Amino acid sequence: MLGSPAYAQATGEAEPPQGSAESQSGQIADIVVTAQRRTESAQSVPISLQSFSSDTLQNAKINGTDDLSSVVGGVFVLPTSSRPSLYIRGVGTNSTNTTPAVLTFVDGVYMPMGNRMDFANISSIEVLKGPQGTLFGRNATGGVVQITTAPPSETASGRAEFGYGNYETVDANAYVTGPLAQGVAYDVAAAYSNQNEGFGRNLATGHDVFKTRTASARARLRAELGEDSSLMLTGFYSQGRGNAGTTVAPAFGYGFINVQGVVRTRGSAFFPGDYDVNLGPRDPYYKVRSGGGSATFETKFSDVTFRSITAYQTGRELGIIDFDGGPNNITNLTIDRNRRKSFTQELQLLSGTGGRFDWVAGAFYYYGLNGLLPFTFGTPPNGTTRQSFATDVDKSIAPYAQLSYEILPNTKLTLGGRYTFEKRSIEGRVEVNGVLNPASIGKLSQTFKEPTWRVALDHKFGPTAMVYASVSRGFNSGFYNQQGLGGFATETQNPRVLPEFLTAWEAGTKLDLLDRHLRVNLSAFYYEYSGLQQQIYTASGATITINAAEARIKGLDFEVVARPFRSLTLSLSGTYLDAYYRSYPLAPKYVLCDLSAPGVPTQCTSNGTVVAAGSEDAKGHSITNTPEWSYTFAATHELPTAIGTFTTSLNLNYRGKAYIDPGNRFELPTRYVANLTERWTSKDDSLFATVWVKNLFDKQYDFGVNILAPVGLAGNPAPPRTYGASVGFKF
Repeated sequence: MLGSPAYAQATGEAEPPQGSAESQSGQIADIVVTAQRRTESAQSVPISLQSFSSDTLQNAKINGTDDLSSVVGGVFVLPTSSRPSLYIRGVGTNSTNTTPAVLTFVDGVYMPMGNRMDFANISSIEVLKGPQGTLFGRNATGGVVQITTAPPSETASGRAEFGYGNYETVDANAYVTGPLAQGVAYDVAAAYSNQNEGFGRNLATGHDVFKTRTASARARLRAELGEDSSLMLTGFYSQGRGNAGTTVAPAFGYGFINVQGVVRTRGSAFFPGDYDVNLGPRDPYYKVRSGGGSATFETKFSDVTFRSITAYQTGRELGIIDFDGGPNNITNLTIDRNRRKSFTQELQLLSGTGGRFDWVAGAFYYYGLNGLLPFTFGTPPNGTTRQSFATDVDKSIAPYAQLSYEILPNTKLTLGGRYTFEKRSIEGRVEVNGVLNPASIGKLSQTFKEPTWRVALDHKFGPTAMVYASVSRGFNSGFYNQQGLGGFATETQNPRVLPEFLTAWEAGTKLDLLDRHLRVNLSAFYYEYSGLQQQIYTASGATITINAAEARIKGLDFEVVARPFRSLTLSLSGTYLDAYYRSYPLAPKYVLCDLSAPGVPTQCTSNGTVVAAGSEDAKGHSITNTPEWSYTFAATHELPTAIGTFTTSLNLNYRGKAYIDPGNRFELPTRYVANLTERWTSKDDSLFATVWVKNLFDKQYDFGVNILAPVGLAGNPAPPRTYGASVGFKF
């Protein structure tokens, strides 16, 4: 009978079977991935990637994609609002208008609503680095995150876990699966987290800030329709509320902002605590919810597998950001309703494996609607209210194919291509103080027809060594700024954002050494980046996306895993980046005002403000949000005892200095973060308990920093030290 579809098979660094040669000798387990839409050993795939099993994720207390930067070197996460921004090797975007440069898939289904996933039954997370413009959904210039969950089983089982942590945080998750009839199985997963006490306080309202509440649920039904056919039906719902990315307060490392011409510092009565804010008249917040469903049908005929993946998703957003940084009703941004819908349909054909020739072919259709009703900026009587009502529509269809052929013994050539047809349109209007501006009414559109491709050559020196080289091209379409405070009638009011393109050259090696007790994976890469899409803050405080002209990124990825003893696993992974603008003649120029300094910009009216002082040429400057070095060291030790196994996991993550602005005047400081967990599992694997601490040394740092002219450098603070414990059971 047909087993679980390939997308649902457990991937990652699975534990060796008890009693196997691997288990007894303490060898590093093989890793099975679906980086090329079929199950393969990660050590045989000519792509730079990292994969983590469910055991690794649980031991490191990794709950979702927000935590990826703590275990994957070279991954940079900005967990703001509903769609955290992911960067891989310096490639990413923090604009909600465009397709993310790093795409997220769950069990083969593209998730355009966001990267924040918190399922209770994650079996692995797989991170593909570099452009994946051939096989994965809409083109991904930065990479792909694939989340695989445990498939429904006809063997009844389940698990539940309950936890409590500081800041009055309550967590719970549960998973149950079992049969409904012969050949029909179901599963249900749910997760809930509620941080009742915030890290800080809003002095203007007296309420806690920097707290979150999330809930999610998912149900699936898998039916075997015959000897070689299966159908998977999935429905999901999630909601969340919090303050991340909506507050305005001094960034760590700077410690002050300018509020209505007065410099306010950390430690003063205005900001007495490290995580306090002083914003009014309402608390800043975001509130999101999303839901949807998918159907995946798979069948085999002869030696070919056919797969159809159909999905629909919808979402809503509410939010308030107080851009002036103070308690008075001056400059507020309000998103009253953000209607988001998407429909995707993908068809795939996959050849059988085992011969000299493998191939994959398919087509992907995407429809997305993003309605913003309204975007409100400013609040009378202290300022002018501008409301932008806009609906952005994205339609895309792309056929693709990839084939691999063994041209010589143990030498394989891979050729892949995709041709994308995409149309982006936006329709809207602008109201000023509640009065419609007739000249702002209109509709704008762009159409793109772009090829992307990949060529790779790999050679295997036996079962434990491989070298490879590849060149690939990625594409991310252009669009229009949805805030569009100038209007939507002409491109003078709302200039088009052009597509960005990335061509990547890469060479690497994958080695299993010392009888598979040492794994060394290395890759060197060179990116040519044109039309780079960058989000900036205007002098009025609005956010828009523009095109930087050209950039270059050179770097090195490394992953070393050692298992000197069966009970001890050590790993070091990271990325070195040399990322700079090759051409950026009209980069926004931000200056910290010092009225006593010579040549002070005319925009400066008081000390301590950060102003947008026109533009400058950023050629040769480092790309924003790209630290030169980032790496993660992890150690896991298992201690079997008469009452069960104790697993200790230590994780140390380093992010080097990065720059916030194209002119490289403002830095995002270096930071180290350590996490520690201790997990006990009973001998029969039916009971488990965990104690954990994140940010062990209570480091104060920001995930990212925004430049708000003239307020200053506003931080997006990471949590202080958090700790807790949980208990659970399996059946």
